[in-house]
Amino acid sequence: MSVPLDASKFLSQPCAILAPAQLKDLNLQAQGKPDTDSQIAKTSGPSCSWRNSDASANSVSFTTGNKNGLSDTYRAHRQGQFGGYFEPTDVTGYPAVFRDIKDFRNNGTCNLTVGISDTLTFLVTEQGPLKGAASCDRAKQVASLVIETLKRGG
Repeated sequence: MSVPLDASKFLSQPCAILAPAQLKDLNLQAQGKPDTDSQIAKTSGPSCSWRNSDASANSVSFTTGNKNGLSDTYRAHRQGQFGGYFEPTDVTGYPAVFRDIKDFRNNGTCNLTVGISDTLTFLVTEQGPLKGAASCDRAKQVASLVIETLKRGG
């Protein structure tokens, strides 16, 4: 793995993971909707969701509930959890996997889990008008920006 990245600063402020200029480049609202208090956030990890005028939505979730990083994602796959698709890739040198329980990529939904340390991953979910591989390309673009922010330290 590339140099492990520290996301601890963003766990209480997940919407700060994408800077205003990055959000503008993605055509997303500058104000995201954080989730740090729901049962899902407490169990799985904090997240932030953004929307734009063409009905696109992106979310970034830090999967703090998985204590073994990307190994937990691979274990879930071996147990049959991701029957829709499971495609290893990388994002700017960090191991990643496109995956979901059903394949909704032709509807514009793509999930990408990225390992940033041995104990932490983040999940990018793209939902929007882009269909098929284009939705996954956009998820990968968002993941690259998240890594850029993490490398800068904020």
